[in-house]
Amino acid sequence: MCDDPACQLAVILVGTNGLAPFLGPCLDTLPAACADVPFRVLIVDNDGHGATSREAQTRTTRLPLHVLHQPEPKGFAANVNDALALVQEPYVLLLNVDTRLPEGGVARAVRTLEQDPRIGALGVRMVGPGRRIESSARCYPYPSVLLWEQIGIARLFPRSRLFGRSRLYFVSQDQVIDVDWVSGAFMLLRREALEEVGGLDAGFFLYSEDTDLCYRLRRLGWRVVFEPGVTIFHWKDPLRQRRRRFTFVQTHRSLLRFWRKHGSPARQLCVRLVLMIGVFARLATAPLLLRNGLGYFRDSVLAFGETLLLLAGLKRAVSDG
Repeated sequence: MCDDPACQLAVILVGTNGLAPFLGPCLDTLPAACADVPFRVLIVDNDGHGATSREAQTRTTRLPLHVLHQPEPKGFAANVNDALALVQEPYVLLLNVDTRLPEGGVARAVRTLEQDPRIGALGVRMVGPGRRIESSARCYPYPSVLLWEQIGIARLFPRSRLFGRSRLYFVSQDQVIDVDWVSGAFMLLRREALEEVGGLDAGFFLYSEDTDLCYRLRRLGWRVVFEPGVTIFHWKDPLRQRRRRFTFVQTHRSLLRFWRKHGSPARQLCVRLVLMIGVFARLATAPLLLRNGLGYFRDSVLAFGETLLLLAGLKRAVSDG
């Protein structure tokens, strides 16, 4: 560990409303995970209630830690960019607060990055509750890929090279491989590459900012790789069910933004149509959601309706946060 600008690694975490209790346990795993890699921690307090700062203060005597207080809540990408302005280290780790790191895991990821100066971003294997494997490395959300996801074919054939392309479950788990993009829940980045692409796109409030970043890195010739030799634990936003309407709409909004930036008008139209098919399919089966309670059913239907307005171009912003 270190507390000077000569550190090798800057670890950036963004604290949001309700996730403060997960911060401490995550921080506790950092020293062993980084091993002999000198690091410091930058925490962005974005929860508006100071809970993140209070939790961070309990670790200040054990970690080289700096808290950046946001006067008003921002999106994930904007928060990360504010923290990046303070970074001088050659490597940057974007890390979700709801993760747990294995001993030596970060150090191994850094060594992989050091082996090839062309690697701009690196992701790792993730497991969730019950040791369920998460899709932490994916291909771009092309219309065909989205279609298999929306109609459920991808879930039926997750290891198919045709239908399971989105989550890449069929890729080798024995060696480092190049992929389209890796999850921002654990993304190790070369600062030089970040500076070349201009950081994250703050126009993404939530979701797809990692896809966009990796897309821009690859366009500039940087490699984006998946390191299966490191496995971390990820709760995957334990509060997601409480704000399912917000997250559902934001997921679609961010996908539209991604393809507005990087796709032709024809591809943008295809993406909208495919996503609409998915929402209509959910609406058709919405009565089944009543088994989860009337409140769950209501929130889900409102989310579907709001998303359809968004996809039809009748609604631009998200009103439910």
